Amino acid sequence: MQGGFSKLAAASGAAYVTCPFTGAVISSRHSLLIANPSQKQVFIFYRFDSVEPFYIVSGGFSGSKMYCFVPGKNVVLRLHSPLFEWGGPEDAIRQFYRLILPRSVRVIEYWNAPTETAIVSGTLDNVGHFFWNEMTGVLNFADGHYIDDVRHGLLYSKAYIDPYALLPDTLIPNRMEFRTEAELLEAALDKRLFCVRPAGAQITDSQSERLRAIAIDRASASQRISATEARACDFVLWAGIRSHNKVWINQVDGIISVVNELAARYGAVALFVDGTPDCQRQLDEIRARAPSNVTVYDGINISIYDTLMWAFLIDAYIATIGSGLTFVTWVAGKMGVAHSETHHLGQMSFWADVRPSAPMPLTPDITDIVDIGVGGYCDYAIEPDVILRLFRQLPVS
Repeated sequence: MQGGFSKLAAASGAAYVTCPFTGAVISSRHSLLIANPSQKQVFIFYRFDSVEPFYIVSGGFSGSKMYCFVPGKNVVLRLHSPLFEWGGPEDAIRQFYRLILPRSVRVIEYWNAPTETAIVSGTLDNVGHFFWNEMTGVLNFADGHYIDDVRHGLLYSKAYIDPYALLPDTLIPNRMEFRTEAELLEAALDKRLFCVRPAGAQITDSQSERLRAIAIDRASASQRISATEARACDFVLWAGIRSHNKVWINQVDGIISVVNELAARYGAVALFVDGTPDCQRQLDEIRARAPSNVTVYDGINISIYDTLMWAFLIDAYIATIGSGLTFVTWVAGKMGVAHSETHHLGQMSFWADVRPSAPMPLTPDITDIVDIGVGGYCDYAIEPDVILRLFRQLPVS
């Protein structure tokens, strides 16, 4: 994960590396923000002048130094495992040229000007990695006093919430939002900004509490009313559904089997169904099949602040391993049952590392999962009784 390179850059206003040509430690105060939609992220190209110019490129979900790029020799030296890059350097470098060549005069003017430090967030197009890496990075840098003197905060279009809103108002007073790759690059050039992307690796209990507070504050009035009604029930269950890929084909049957047992055991049950708008058919079927003492709440057509608020008030969950599981485990620290095709089941090997205080999800054995297709996003079958047996193991009262 990200170490001293970015923290020192944020605190000092300069990036430092050992020159690959001379072996001397040299510095840079200039960076280029290269947003590449095909790799679902923003790379930062730090320019260093030595025997010949070269760039240190940071990126990936870890925000680490990915590789050294020497344009004059058309050479790339890897500095990090390709596993964490979300694609190779060739595509990022092509995007680098696509963005800077039409703006070459502005880029040269920028290189020849003094700069002011800025941080950038909202660079990863993935909700799980946003909370895991980007939100935690901003908060960790603030808590570690690396950005006490940083005035500018850039927020790109992939931010699922505003991480700067979790900071005291005195930090990062100048906050700017950008929707396109061109706007992001041009703002940094024209405002003469030296940019650093904070990244983190763990969500702490105190960070979770900050998220809970902002979720309640920014949730819609109608959802706050629904949440209050739901919490008056004897049990609140979160059920995640999917339809676009990585679909548990038995999901409606599985959710209803658990709901039926909860309704018989507890009486009044609230069922919050989390998903995306393309899951309307599944939501309608769940609502039609739920027992009369179960109130179903629509979680597929609400804001992310509404979703976060619900994550904190539930008793337990059934959810797909992936980004949707982020809300109830890493963010809210709840207990429950998680499932997926066989590939994503392997993510459980590191899941507890992100939020050590949160209960580990209970998961099916790999032999209980039948992949339908090939690859990490194929649909799959798990018998509903498997999930029900796991749910019975939860220490719910």
